[in-house]
Amino acid sequence: RSEAVTRNQRITVCPSAGGASCEVVAWNQGWLAFVDINSDQNVNPGELVVAHVDAKPRVDINSAQFGAFLMFRPNGRMMVANVGQNTGEATFCDPRGAQYARVVIIAPSGLPRLSETTMAGAAPACP
Repeated sequence: RSEAVTRNQRITVCPSAGGASCEVVAWNQGWLAFVDINSDQNVNPGELVVAHVDAKPRVDINSAQFGAFLMFRPNGRMMVANVGQNTGEATFCDPRGAQYARVVIIAPSGLPRLSETTMAGAAPACP
């Protein structure tokens, strides 16, 4: 979010095992953030990769809203595939089980917050 605001450009975050392009892989295999000039959710020539996070094999990351990507507008607001629902959550689970799971909830404003429950108030589920 801060990159989008600072650069005044759209920033897309997507799963990526290799760190060079968006891939259809689980989020725990790694992800990257890049300046998405044409808003196509793919890294194209001339689009700067601003961050890459390596695989986190001991963590499961699950999200119905952010399955393939999430995007921040230049004003920091969230953008997902369904424009009517520009919010979402991602659940982070580790080998300790669901009682230790945490949910990152991203509001339409783009502000994230950490929670012990889902947006609906339920306990998070882990695989």
